Amino acid sequence: MRSILSIIALFSCCTLAAQEYIPTYGRELPRGEVIAYPTAQEAAAASAGDTRYFTRLADWTQKDNVFSTEFTVPFAWANRQVFFHLGWASADYEVRVNGKTVAYDSDCSTPAEFNLTRHAQEGRNTLEIVVSAPSQVARLESWKSDPAPAIGPAWVMSQPTLRVRDVLTKSWRSSEENDKVMAEIALVVKTESLNPRTSRIHYELLTPAGSNAAIGYKDVTLDMRREDTVRFLARIPDSMLWNPGRPTQYTLRVKTQHEGRYMEYIELPLGFRTVELHNGLLAVNGNPVALRTREVPPHFPAEEIAKLREQGFNTLRLLPGPVSPTLYAVCD
Repeated sequence: MRSILSIIALFSCCTLAAQEYIPTYGRELPRGEVIAYPTAQEAAAASAGDTRYFTRLADWTQKDNVFSTEFTVPFAWANRQVFFHLGWASADYEVRVNGKTVAYDSDCSTPAEFNLTRHAQEGRNTLEIVVSAPSQVARLESWKSDPAPAIGPAWVMSQPTLRVRDVLTKSWRSSEENDKVMAEIALVVKTESLNPRTSRIHYELLTPAGSNAAIGYKDVTLDMRREDTVRFLARIPDSMLWNPGRPTQYTLRVKTQHEGRYMEYIELPLGFRTVELHNGLLAVNGNPVALRTREVPPHFPAEEIAKLREQGFNTLRLLPGPVSPTLYAVCD
C-alpha cells in the first residue's frame, strides 16, 4: 500500500512540474548571414547601412515584455519575399505582424529568420516581439537567471521569388595533387513561385590578390516552392589555406539572373581548410594541432581575444548565451 501511495505522489509531483510544450513554428531554416543587394555598386556603398531592399530595425518601443516597431514594405518589394531577422532574445518569444501572431521561437539564443511575405502588406506595418515572462524554456536551461526582457539586432530584407537561401563550403585534399585542396562551394537556391522558374546563377571566387580562382554560371529550374543546391569546385593551393597563423580569406561573388535581368548580388568572405583526426589527434590542413582552450562569455571583447591569442590560446569555449557576430568575425 505504501508503494502505491509513493508512486501516486511521484506522478503528482511530475504533473506539477510539467509545463505546456509549444513547438517552434513559422521560422525559416537556419542559414548563414546572407545579405542580398541589388547590385555590386550598392553592396559596396552599403557598408552595413540600409539599402532599398534592406532595413535595420533600431527604433523599438518596449512595454513590459513586448517590443514593438514599424517597418515599411515599398512598392519595389512587390512579387518578392519579405524576411525578418532577429539576432537573439532573452527568452522564447512570439512574432506578431499587424496584431496577428505569425511565429514562435523557443531557441532564443541563436539568430532566427521569419518569412513575413503572407502577413505583411504594402505600406506601413507593425511588428511586435513578445518575450515570454516567465520564460517557457528557462527550466530546461539551468544557466538562465530569468533576465530582464531584451532582444538583439534585427532587420527586414527583401529577396526575389527565386533566391539564394544559403552558402555552404567543404574542403578536402586532392588525391592527384598533394599541394592542392579541392574546395566545394554550394549555393542553396529556393523558390516560392507556384510555377516552374528558371534562373541563371553567376559565381566568381576571388583570391586575396583579386585574381579568379573560379568563375562561371549554372542554370537552375525549380518547381513549385522547391529548393536545390548549385555546386562548383575550385583548386586551392596549400599555401592559400586558412590557418591560425595566416587567416587567408577568399571573396565569393554571386549574382542571380532571371529573364535577362539581374535580381540580386551577394558578396561573402570565405576561408578554406581541412580538419581531420589522425590517430586521435586533431589535424588542420594535415598538420597536428594541440588545442589550448579558454572559457569565455559569448560577448567577449575583441581586445581580450587578441590578448589570449598572444598568450598562446587557440580555442575559445563559449559559455551559454547569444553569441555576438563580432566575436566570430574577430576569430576569423
